[in-house]
Amino acid sequence: MPDDTGAADTAASPGCPDATRPLRKDAAANRDRILCAAAAVFADGGLGATMDDIAARAGLGVGTLYRRFQSKADLVNALFEERIVRVQRLAEKALAYEDAWSGLVYFLEQVEALQSANRGLVNALFDAGGGPAACARRATGRPGPGSGSPPR
Repeated sequence: MPDDTGAADTAASPGCPDATRPLRKDAAANRDRILCAAAAVFADGGLGATMDDIAARAGLGVGTLYRRFQSKADLVNALFEERIVRVQRLAEKALAYEDAWSGLVYFLEQVEALQSANRGLVNALFDAGGGPAACARRATGRPGPGSGSPPR
C-alpha cells in the first residue's frame, strides 16, 4: 500500500542492501502492488497464503515479488510495520480528544475494526516469535512489548 506519511519510497525493505537509494518509479509501483495484494490475501486467509498467491493477486511474477521481499517474513514485516504506523496515528488522534474517555473509545473501536478486517494482522499480533515487537520498534522507534525497556 502506498505510504501516506509523505516519506519518499526507498529501498528500505528488509534484506535490501542500500536503504537510502530511492526506488525507481516502476519498482515503487510494483512494491505498492505487492503490498496491496499481500494485505488482501492475508486479510482473506491469514498468513498461510503463499508467495505465489500474492504474486498472482498482484498480477506480477513471483520473481518480482522475491526481488522486493526475499522471504514471506520480510513481506509480513513490511505490512506489519505499515499497520503499526496506522495504529500509532490512531493513538495520536485519540490523544487529541478533549475527553479522555471519548478518545479511548474512539481508539479501541478503530483498532478493533482494523483487526477484525485483517486476519493476517491478527496472526502477526499474536505471533509468539517476537517478530511483531521488532517491527513495532522499527516502525515507531519505541520499545515493543516484552522488550524490558520502559516506554519513552
